[in-house]
Amino acid sequence: MLNLYYIASSGLQTGQQALSVIGNNLANATNPYYSRQNIILGAAGGRVTSTGHIGNGVRVEGVARAFDEYANERVRGTETLLRASSAHYDKMSSLDLEFSRTDNGIDTKLNSLFNALKDISTVPKNSNYRSSAFTALKELTGRFNKLSDELSKQEQKNNQDIRQSVNNINQLTGQLASLNREISNRQSIDGGGAYDLLDRRDALLQALSQQTGINTQIDSRTGAVNVTLSNGHMLVSGDKANALEVTTDNNNPGRQVIAYRDAENAIIPLQDSLLDKGVLGGLLAFHNQDLPEIRDRLNELALHLSNRFNQVNKQGYDDNGKEGEDLFSYALPNSIANGRNQGEASLSVTGLNTDPDAVGGVAKPQDYTLRFENGTWQVKGTADGRKVESTFVDDKLTFEGVTVAVEGDPQEGDSYQLNPFNGIADSVAVSIKNGDEIAAASKKEPQDTDGKETGNNGNSIALGNIQHEKLINGATLSDAYAGLIGYVGTTTLNLRETSSSQEKAFQDAYVERSEKTGVNLNQEYVQMEMFRQYYNASAQVLQTANSLLDTLLTIR
Repeated sequence: MLNLYYIASSGLQTGQQALSVIGNNLANATNPYYSRQNIILGAAGGRVTSTGHIGNGVRVEGVARAFDEYANERVRGTETLLRASSAHYDKMSSLDLEFSRTDNGIDTKLNSLFNALKDISTVPKNSNYRSSAFTALKELTGRFNKLSDELSKQEQKNNQDIRQSVNNINQLTGQLASLNREISNRQSIDGGGAYDLLDRRDALLQALSQQTGINTQIDSRTGAVNVTLSNGHMLVSGDKANALEVTTDNNNPGRQVIAYRDAENAIIPLQDSLLDKGVLGGLLAFHNQDLPEIRDRLNELALHLSNRFNQVNKQGYDDNGKEGEDLFSYALPNSIANGRNQGEASLSVTGLNTDPDAVGGVAKPQDYTLRFENGTWQVKGTADGRKVESTFVDDKLTFEGVTVAVEGDPQEGDSYQLNPFNGIADSVAVSIKNGDEIAAASKKEPQDTDGKETGNNGNSIALGNIQHEKLINGATLSDAYAGLIGYVGTTTLNLRETSSSQEKAFQDAYVERSEKTGVNLNQEYVQMEMFRQYYNASAQVLQTANSLLDTLLTIR
């Protein structure tokens, strides 16, 4: 009789615990980082009698946590790619909105200028036409300035976002290290980690993978998770976290880089190409690929336009019979000295050739490294390391259409970074004071009684013909700008499509993990009904035992 009480009691206790586990599952059904828990039951032993083995009921062996590391890795892997393309797309779409404006684009301003020059060619002395052309010149340079300013603002905002992403990474790795400590302590006490801590850790790992690509490995002895960057640098080792930081590139103090602080507190600059995943990867791709490309193309367009218009305008005569002067001006950049330089030299661009017929070639918008070695200057392409032929005469360094003035004395090993086109679109401005200074005449004409030229349109026609000249890599000014717009638009579209496909891959991985480790309401309802009946049945057994006992007690 007593054994029947034990059996019924074990059933009631087991049913109650099972319903508690199921209830907890149902309560966390909408928690995306909760892993389903399952009760594990086993026989409570028994005893051998003359009639055979009699069981002693049931016992709870434990509660298991549904876990699939491969499914977790797939979710993290797909989301880190999604976050990279999404962050990249968000940045490019902002630029696309600005560059694709048809009402106020550079192509619109160019057309207005060439139309105004065409009007001048019909009536060179018309002051209204000249005023319209002057206004078109101002609006054109203003648009260059506006787009360049927009690029600078986007760069500043992107740099802030990079710093924020690095801060997020450091906060998450610090939390993971603390959580590892808690899990290891729990492991040493009862041989297992608390499931709520493991769920929190999975959530932190997911959040970390949203920021950057990671690899994980669980220490089977301590239960702690070790986290490395995709390139192998350790972010979390047990209860220790190694921080990332944004610092200045010694080779180019004008550029920020991501650095890794290791266990010995040494700062190790990381190659951006190895940080290509997560939000940080998308921001770095925008910073290193698209911003320089767009800025270079815009500066190149501003330079070729300015130089060609200046060249043609100086071939003619203005409305007052004076020789034409530059229509446009722009600032030429200085180089950026390496932070470890020992000398006192400063290098600045003094000339950029855009004439394909001139000696020395046409200048290109690209990054150069200028190094003083063995008593002379060496020039290399920064990106590819190619050696660039150069000459150094009378403190002037000349290479690939670029002339650089050297002031002061360098020391052996000093180096400088230079993009000779930097700042041109930002600084381009109209040099003349009014439309009368547009050199429309191709030759000096007799003056009328008011001291004005009697009129000649030869040079205004030449200015207008610039519209059809192939000035930039075999393209006209309008075609070159269309190429820039095409780059921005195509890149943005490709990123949108990439994000869309990666969103689907992430959702598929998420659903697969949910099916393996998440809470299925229908299954839990079935389990709940089964254990409800199980509990009721155990209660009925207990009631039967009580009834039998009552019967025995009534026997006299």
